[in-house]
Amino acid sequence: MSPMLAWPNKPIKITTKRFLIETLRPQMVNSTILGWMQQPPIAKQFPDLGRQSDIESLRSHFASMASERKCYFLTKVKDSDEAIGFLIAEFGPGRSMTTHHALGDRRWWGKGVVHEARGGFIEGMFRAGVHKVIGIPRASSRSAIQTYKDQGFVQEGILRDRYLNEDGTYEDGIVFGLLQSDWNYKIAIQAR
Repeated sequence: MSPMLAWPNKPIKITTKRFLIETLRPQMVNSTILGWMQQPPIAKQFPDLGRQSDIESLRSHFASMASERKCYFLTKVKDSDEAIGFLIAEFGPGRSMTTHHALGDRRWWGKGVVHEARGGFIEGMFRAGVHKVIGIPRASSRSAIQTYKDQGFVQEGILRDRYLNEDGTYEDGIVFGLLQSDWNYKIAIQAR
């Protein structure tokens, strides 16, 4: 079944060796998740989420933004059920999906979470019928760019002045694409 048809009536759960990625429902939002949104790196990457100042406004924002085409997912540690990050998936034409990943819990930075969690998520979405996955990190985000390359994404272009920074300057977005036919799960989940 296509993820576009499963959402929002049927929540999605995907497991990897260490993590569980599941549909983020508004009632799951708590002070931990709100705290992530207010961290400068995440607020910069997701300014609409960073503007939410309390749990209820963040819950309302998630509820209003979720649709058949845009889904939010929580990344949790499988053994402890502790939330550590989130993914956003936007489904587009031609069975494409644009994805964004944020790791809110800094204790997990540098531990291969993005490789494993996004890799498992992509694997699940390909199995559900997605044909192409797209990522558009900021040009200044070297770690995000490297992670996309590590997972087999191909740089397809540059979106000039894609992102507006707080100081009023603009920043390019680097467009990465990954076709289902090029996907190699075992390589993609290995942290470099």
